[in-house]
Amino acid sequence: MLFAIVFVLAGWELTALLLNTPALPTPQDTIPIFVRFAPELAPGFAVSLYRVAVSLVIGVGLGLPVRRKAYCRSTAAAN
Repeated sequence: MLFAIVFVLAGWELTALLLNTPALPTPQDTIPIFVRFAPELAPGFAVSLYRVAVSLVIGVGLGLPVRRKAYCRSTAAAN
């Protein structure tokens, strides 16, 4: 996991330096600003996380019976 984080940050840094545009700032410019605004952003992140979790539960709840029915039908046909 640490390798992935370092890889993404290094890629971001390299891309920002190569493009040299204000549209893509470096991680050193962005991370302190994110940390400063994190308390204001936290409620929005929490709401989004809640929506994703509810959607996942609904999707699994609807999809699992369908998958189970298809699995039972395929195993019955194989016998």
